[in-house]
Amino acid sequence: MLRGMAMRVPSDDIAPDLDVPVLVLAGARDAIIPMEEARAVARAFPKGRLVICERSGHLPMLEEPARVTEALSEFLT
Repeated sequence: MLRGMAMRVPSDDIAPDLDVPVLVLAGARDAIIPMEEARAVARAFPKGRLVICERSGHLPMLEEPARVTEALSEFLT
């Protein structure tokens, strides 16, 4: 899986063309993906939305599951 992720072709060039809501979740304490990168990803989509999990690192779904559930519920509503 990791090898496949490392070798995949980037597809960020299609982001501006996707006219669908996109939710980006980021951990404020992530040591792997800088917050500015998460902001840039969300901005790349016309309907992108960034939710920052303040107490999380790289795995907000494990570190703040209630916050992730709340963000997903709001997004899906």
